[in-house]
Amino acid sequence: MTEKLVYATVHYAALAMFLLSCWGAGRWIVGRHAETGIRDFWLCQALSAAIGTGAFICALQLLAIAGLLLPPFIYALAVLGMLMAAVLALGSVALAEPLVATYLKTGEVPRFPTAILSTGMMISAFLSLVCGVLLRNVTLARQEAKRLVYLAIPSARKG
Repeated sequence: MTEKLVYATVHYAALAMFLLSCWGAGRWIVGRHAETGIRDFWLCQALSAAIGTGAFICALQLLAIAGLLLPPFIYALAVLGMLMAAVLALGSVALAEPLVATYLKTGEVPRFPTAILSTGMMISAFLSLVCGVLLRNVTLARQEAKRLVYLAIPSARKG
C-alpha cells in the first residue's frame, strides 16, 4: 500500500513539475514577445500554460524529425498525454460546475472569462487524449513493422 502511494505521489509530482515548467516557459515567452493587455490574472496564467505546452510539443516534433524519439520515451509521453487529459477534464468540470448552476438559476453567465477558460481546458483535454492515443498507435505500428521486417529475413539453417 505504501509503495503505491509513493508511486502515485512521485508521478503526480512529475506531472506538477511538467505543468509548472510549461507555465514558466509560456510566461517567459508571453513576457518576452507579446504586449499583453490582459487584465484577468487567471486567463493570463492559462494562456501562459497553453503557450508553454505548445512550445514543448514543438520541441518534441523537432526531436521526432531528428529521429531521437525512442519507443520507451513515446510510451511515457502517451501515458502523460492521457493523464493530462484526465487532469484538464477534471479541472474544466470543476470550473464549469458553478457557472452551470448559476446559469440554470438566473439564465446568465456571470464570469464569462471562466467559461472560456473551462471550454479551453476541455478542448485541451480532448487534444491531449487524442495525442496520447495517436502516440500509442504509432509506436505499436512501428514495432509491428520492425517485427515484419525481422520475420522476412530468411533463416540461416535449412531443414
